[in-house]
Amino acid sequence: MGIPQPWVLSIDRTNWEFGDQVFNILMLGVVHDGVAFPLLWLILDKKGNSNSGERIDLLDEFFEVFPEVEVAYLTGDREFLGQVWFEYLLETAQLEFRIRIRESDKLDDGCQSLKAKVVFSALQINQQQVLRHRRQVWGHWVYISALRLEDGKLLIVMSNHRPHQAIADYGKR
Repeated sequence: MGIPQPWVLSIDRTNWEFGDQVFNILMLGVVHDGVAFPLLWLILDKKGNSNSGERIDLLDEFFEVFPEVEVAYLTGDREFLGQVWFEYLLETAQLEFRIRIRESDKLDDGCQSLKAKVVFSALQINQQQVLRHRRQVWGHWVYISALRLEDGKLLIVMSNHRPHQAIADYGKR
């Protein structure tokens, strides 16, 4: 496809309906010029979100099919959370990531644990903040960045590297 490296990967899940058939698809794509081109996918034989095992299988397959590709980072939405998943990304795959978390997820600084919406409650529309120190989320110490969106909601992104770029990087997905 001629997509220059390092690649930005995007993991997502979608439902497609053909007549009375519903297909729940977990997909891994490479982002180029604002479009995620599907590389690999897994048809889930269930309704709802994927689990850590299914995501890990998809990324393992990616590394088998594309062993020489350099990856900049992986992006994913709020569905792609979990302690086992982040352990895999950090320790096994050693992959940089920019994953959106929920406003209700707790951020622990070692002294207290607060919901992300409380930590970032003072942010104004279009204002961004990067927490100075890592926080523990889903059992792992990560960087946290947030942006107050036009609709008043928070876009909160956890990353393991380059927290000042995390919001912009996530936006590429």
